[in-house]
Amino acid sequence: MQMDKGTLYRLAASYLGEYCVKEDTSVYQALNDVVQHALGLALDYTSWPFALARVTLTPDADGAFALPADCLEIRECSLPAYEMIGRKLYARNFMEHARVTLTYKSSVLADTVCLPDYEPFFCEGCVLLLASKAAPRVTSNMKLAQSLEQEAYGKLYRAKLKIVRSTASNDQDPDTVTGGSRERRWRRG
Repeated sequence: MQMDKGTLYRLAASYLGEYCVKEDTSVYQALNDVVQHALGLALDYTSWPFALARVTLTPDADGAFALPADCLEIRECSLPAYEMIGRKLYARNFMEHARVTLTYKSSVLADTVCLPDYEPFFCEGCVLLLASKAAPRVTSNMKLAQSLEQEAYGKLYRAKLKIVRSTASNDQDPDTVTGGSRERRWRRG
């Protein structure tokens, strides 16, 4: 399940003191005007695993590999040496590379405005960031905008920390590692 655009807008508007968000309101328009910017900032915060995509590219007639339309940033490329010009990759030694595997940060989350609800800190960070970007137009309160932005980056940091802990940590409960008691795990001899 994912957080859709309507839910995102309602939650962001509630931080601004607005509880009725319909498409014909100025609050909706203010949120709609800044949503791509806010979600783009959230995606740029770190390399979110749920925002990564992998694709295999084949060269065009010029020997260049065109980047996917949703590619924001290249994370890994199977080419040992390449040059990037515009939205195309050129292999240093084209004859050896008929295909390229590319892992990249995708803009699909920002484009579709569907957030992964299994990452609640990320979602909350996006809600707060959206509210902070719309606050000057909706409330004319710059202090509120700054406060919301600061809180948003705090939530994004917690989301990042949660992901790092879950993917890069070897900190495990000794009982589950050994299948028995802690005493047996730590006893020497």
